Amino acid sequence: MRVFLISCLLVVSFASKAFDFGGGKIDIPFPFLGPTIAKPNPDVEVYGFTKSHFIDGKSALLQISKFSPPGGIPELGEEERIKSSKQYLLQFLSGVERQRSDFAKGSIEIIHISDLPVAKIKWRGKAHGESLNGVMYCLIHAGSIVSFHTQDFTSYNDEFIELAVNSIENLTLER
Repeated sequence: MRVFLISCLLVVSFASKAFDFGGGKIDIPFPFLGPTIAKPNPDVEVYGFTKSHFIDGKSALLQISKFSPPGGIPELGEEERIKSSKQYLLQFLSGVERQRSDFAKGSIEIIHISDLPVAKIKWRGKAHGESLNGVMYCLIHAGSIVSFHTQDFTSYNDEFIELAVNSIENLTLER
């Protein structure tokens, strides 16, 4: 009986945990820990989850950023939602690009999450001489612009990026 209880506790402790970011829920994969929360201004919320590599302070990142302008964003049709998501995605990505050398980005893809169009882009670059890969997403939902970003050092073969991407692409948006 004791072995069964310990097994159950281990399964629960290694399971993902649901995080409500206001407008939806995402399962944060094990071994990401957090959130670290920042509110740089009243209209922006940033939630960061990291997976420590225990070497030189290096970590994989899963970040959620939510911009809720006063009055919100009016309801948009699918084409306008796609156009705006692409535009904001490139704006958010430019912030990453400014902090990287040898930066390269792929083409924007449009995927659907909870039946809503989402702009997605992959990138690679260097920070402090170390190579990184990343994936960024942007969507417009419930009057807000929401960005999801994951990145990690290439020496970890995208293992933790894949966990984060799976969580992002399977999140649930409130309707």
